[in-house]
Amino acid sequence: MSVSLPVRKVPFHQVSIGLAEMDAVQDAMESNWLSPRGPKVPELGRLWADVVGHEHGIATSSGTGAIHVALLASGVGRGDQVIVPTYTCSPTVYPVSYVGATPVFVDCELETYGMDPARLEDALWRHQPKAIIVVDLYGSSCHEDTWDVLDAYRRRHELIVIEDACESVGGRYHASRGQEPEIPMTGARADIGTFSLRGDKILTALGTGGIVTTNDDQLARMIAYYVDLGLHNDSTMGRYRDLACVGMNYEISNPAAACGIVQIERRDEIVNGRRKSAATWGMLLAGTEDRISLMADYPGHAYYQFPLLFPRLRGADDLDILGERIQARAVPLIPPFWPMHLQPAYKAKWDGPRKRAALANAEYASGHVLLFPCYPALSEEDIAYMVAVILEEEQWTASHQS
Repeated sequence: MSVSLPVRKVPFHQVSIGLAEMDAVQDAMESNWLSPRGPKVPELGRLWADVVGHEHGIATSSGTGAIHVALLASGVGRGDQVIVPTYTCSPTVYPVSYVGATPVFVDCELETYGMDPARLEDALWRHQPKAIIVVDLYGSSCHEDTWDVLDAYRRRHELIVIEDACESVGGRYHASRGQEPEIPMTGARADIGTFSLRGDKILTALGTGGIVTTNDDQLARMIAYYVDLGLHNDSTMGRYRDLACVGMNYEISNPAAACGIVQIERRDEIVNGRRKSAATWGMLLAGTEDRISLMADYPGHAYYQFPLLFPRLRGADDLDILGERIQARAVPLIPPFWPMHLQPAYKAKWDGPRKRAALANAEYASGHVLLFPCYPALSEEDIAYMVAVILEEEQWTASHQS
């Protein structure tokens, strides 16, 4: 281990909150309307829907809850199949199980870590699912070819498309087709967009929150019912009569919504700050392509995190060693997703050489990727220290493989 570099402690996440958010939260609290159904809650949903370009926006208490109510409102349930990526965070997949449906796992590609378009096309025609959850990871939208595959399939078959944009709030799609004067925000191309405002996400609502958006009036009505206990009658005396559905308690608080509103208004500033940090990462890692692979960059990437892939490692055991050595020198990181088809809840159905071979990229990523911070407050000195440590420890790990 090198001793030439003085230790520089860098937090993994630093929330981009200022006086405007604090003032908004204080105003909401002083209004004496904390919850339920405070006036800032519908305002938050409407504001984000306007940003995305959808007609309706309903605020929720989390991104997981947003995906759950999207599935419920779409009528997905027992006996239905839902295509999901295997390389994703568990809250993408768990709501499929909550509603009694069966997840169909699709492998990732290694440019955006989204679903591999060829594997997706095969799964669509093989399984003919009721719904799909498209996931945007690490601040990037999925591959543009994924949307081409979906558009071609939907011209011939009904398919509910839900987009999990929880990690790309404020990001935009790839511009490779160049058909729009302004490239849409992630979440806009789906029937239902779902978003997270958790404390460590790109934008936050006082530590927790989510939003669902859609252009469909009926879906919006049902989503609102499911978010708030099935309530559908605005009159005081009739509020609890004839509930519309078996609803959830997924409502966000009024102060949290107030914070989220200010964050949305600052979205360009925050995303641009993340892109500036990402550019510094890229500059300092230039010339190391044989040792470290970077995620594909494009103008709409919002950089929730900065993933690095280490091709010289042999797999998860080496990655664990590398990660532990890097962390021992005060460089923050988190591990990659462990593929959902290997998780105990799903492994029995997806085990076996042929099935796992079709999900090989996800298993490779889970043994070769580490995630590093990319928030606006990072200084060039912070990133330079992290890069120096990473390069030293990657060299040591690669040269000490048994």
